[in-house]
Amino acid sequence: MAKQLALPAIAVPFLFLLATRAHRSLATYCVTLGVTEAIALFVFDRLFGLGNLYFWLISVPSRHSWKGVWSTVLPDANADLLRENALWLAIAVAFAAPLLSGR
Repeated sequence: MAKQLALPAIAVPFLFLLATRAHRSLATYCVTLGVTEAIALFVFDRLFGLGNLYFWLISVPSRHSWKGVWSTVLPDANADLLRENALWLAIAVAFAAPLLSGR
């Protein structure tokens, strides 16, 4: 999954928990996310080095030229976002429905 498309998968649960004032769940989510990211960063550093992480995440993408027409980029990006995150959206809705209905 592209790093730009992963942002909603991380931000939506955070915003939902924040909006429903589920502070304990929000704290658990943030700690779990932070620990998971720290472990992934540590493993990547041990396997490949942080220089390679910077190179592939920042340097290479910043050198790509803009090839899309502005009028088609956003609809295509939204379709990609929905296609790549449909499963996570369904899971979020399945968990959110009981919380919102008060059960």
